[in-house]
Amino acid sequence: MSAFHQAFADALAGDTDALSAWVEMSDQPSVAVYRNTIASALVEALETAFPAVVAALGSYNFRQVAAAFARDHYPAHAMLYDYGDGFADWLAGLDALSEMDWLPDLARLDHLRLSVLNAADTAATPPEAFADLSPEVLTHARARLIPSVRLIRFDTTLLSVWEALLTGEAEGLERRPEPETLLVRRVGEGIEFRRLAPDVAAFLTVCTEGGTLGEGAEAAMGCDPTTDLTALFSHVLGLTCLRLSTERDPL
Repeated sequence: MSAFHQAFADALAGDTDALSAWVEMSDQPSVAVYRNTIASALVEALETAFPAVVAALGSYNFRQVAAAFARDHYPAHAMLYDYGDGFADWLAGLDALSEMDWLPDLARLDHLRLSVLNAADTAATPPEAFADLSPEVLTHARARLIPSVRLIRFDTTLLSVWEALLTGEAEGLERRPEPETLLVRRVGEGIEFRRLAPDVAAFLTVCTEGGTLGEGAEAAMGCDPTTDLTALFSHVLGLTCLRLSTERDPL
């Protein structure tokens, strides 16, 4: 980016002296108009990206919060489909919203939903390809979640609150202090949420962290020693969410 383009971006972000080497800002009211237009677009992008947070705060309050975020977080590029990365962590640092300590997690689920919708379209490895591997090879193989499938973990039952906010039925709904791991995946043009059993969550978490399928099985057994590994693996393959990696541990 040239020095002028960087200065222009800084001016749009609110630095009134950024363009002083090129123009007299007091004579350029159009820059202020442009800045206001950009700010409005950023707020609208956030409003679209975080529907549950909008429902929790109300549209007016959300727009005030979003405007404050946008002033300090200019987008990295002109495409705004992924704008708002970091919004959840920023919310967590707002003293004014400290009593709504669940709001950042709500924003994380909103943003993950958007990320899954915009993820690359990569096919999962079909179950028969796993079945063709010998037990020894399968144990040392690695599989990753495809881009349109993600995991997210919360310390409370957040999904029911998120869903209720979007349907207008959240009044009186309380979160329970129970850990919840969700599998979020794109199905057609929509999104599906699945609450995972602890052993399934442990298995898939190892996969996302780069571990082998054998290590995933060990994690599942560590979570629940009564786990039927054959049934668990069959269930995971039925989710059509994994892609075999070419990288394998040596046998």
